[in-house]
Amino acid sequence: MEDSSQQGKRKLGKAERAVVALGIAIAAIILFVGAGGTLMPQILRAWTGNGETPDIMLTNAVLLNIALLICGWRRYADLQEEVKERRRAEENARQLAETDALTGCRNRRSGTPRIDALIAGARSSGREVALFMIDLDNFKQINDLNGHQAGDRVLTVVARRLRDALPAEGIVARIGGDEFVCAFTHPLDETEKVDQIAISVMKALSAPIECNRLYLEPTGSLGISSTCHQLTENEQPDGETLLHRADIAMYHAKKHGRDSHCWFEPQM
Repeated sequence: MEDSSQQGKRKLGKAERAVVALGIAIAAIILFVGAGGTLMPQILRAWTGNGETPDIMLTNAVLLNIALLICGWRRYADLQEEVKERRRAEENARQLAETDALTGCRNRRSGTPRIDALIAGARSSGREVALFMIDLDNFKQINDLNGHQAGDRVLTVVARRLRDALPAEGIVARIGGDEFVCAFTHPLDETEKVDQIAISVMKALSAPIECNRLYLEPTGSLGISSTCHQLTENEQPDGETLLHRADIAMYHAKKHGRDSHCWFEPQM
């Protein structure tokens, strides 16, 4: 993979070639306006048999100037299109690097920075951020008994249901095989709103999923953490802290019967 210095040199080289091509086109335009403005009518009259042929050297110079104009402008246009194609390729590569290919959710690499940005925006507007860590119960059995195609079907449907169950600004990321993270903002000290969303998520997860004439009924264990719960007076939890705490709460829910949700508490 190219380092930043190599990428910078490559981009600089392309920029230099684009400047040279544009310079050739501009110079050709200037020469054409200066010399061709008077000679072209004479050349056209000579070609149509209505006048004398201008000096052959001047005629060749004008024709060469036209060729340079076409060549320079064409090269500049090609370079501009090449730049656009590279930008599109870089954007596609960035999206592939930040997106889970199966579900279309964010992956761990892009999920945590996006959660940090959500936390920063929430603090500036006087809101809090709640985070869900969700692990599907007995997902390995779904794969073993029904095949990986069924497992993939469950994961894609679960991801869609999570997006539908969250508020509009909510974030969904798949951070492991059957582990999902959800984050969204909520009003200060209104944790009951978070509980309502958790209940909606759990209900959506457990709805049957049809796959090859089979109906699978996945369940999940859900752990909750929020920036409103600070362990010290001046603590400002970031995305990684919320993930860690929600993970602890999720395993607590799994140990106490699965198919349930649990808030993180300091004694955990």
